[in-house]
Amino acid sequence: MRDAELDDAAQDVFVTVHRRLATFRAESTIRTWLFGIVRNVAFKHRRRLGRKPTSAEQPQAEPLHPGPSPLERAQDNEAGAFVLTFLAQLNDKKREVFVLAVLEEMNIPDVAAALSIPLNTAYTRLRSVRSDFQEALARRSGR
Repeated sequence: MRDAELDDAAQDVFVTVHRRLATFRAESTIRTWLFGIVRNVAFKHRRRLGRKPTSAEQPQAEPLHPGPSPLERAQDNEAGAFVLTFLAQLNDKKREVFVLAVLEEMNIPDVAAALSIPLNTAYTRLRSVRSDFQEALARRSGR
């Protein structure tokens, strides 16, 4: 199936669920009910397309973008090593905030809740660790 056909099938699933949700009688789990709808929509789309594979379904000899170049991989490895070295130099409290807020991209109220610390303390630690990170970057680049 081409991407456009997959989008159409997904849209048909949502429309069918919306249309039939009021008739759901809970005789099965919602998951089973949804699976039945997805299966039926997929069957109808496959039948409509016929059994001949389209040119879009034929495997390509080589992907258009096989992945990062060797230079990009080396740069990624170097950046990862820098971050690991930086993390090793932090105390536990700053490291926890850096990992959760910067690397895991959690918002600060969630970080504070996860670490059981006051919100202002989390913001203070984040400001401090960001400053430390900027200084480490500046030392690394020789500024």
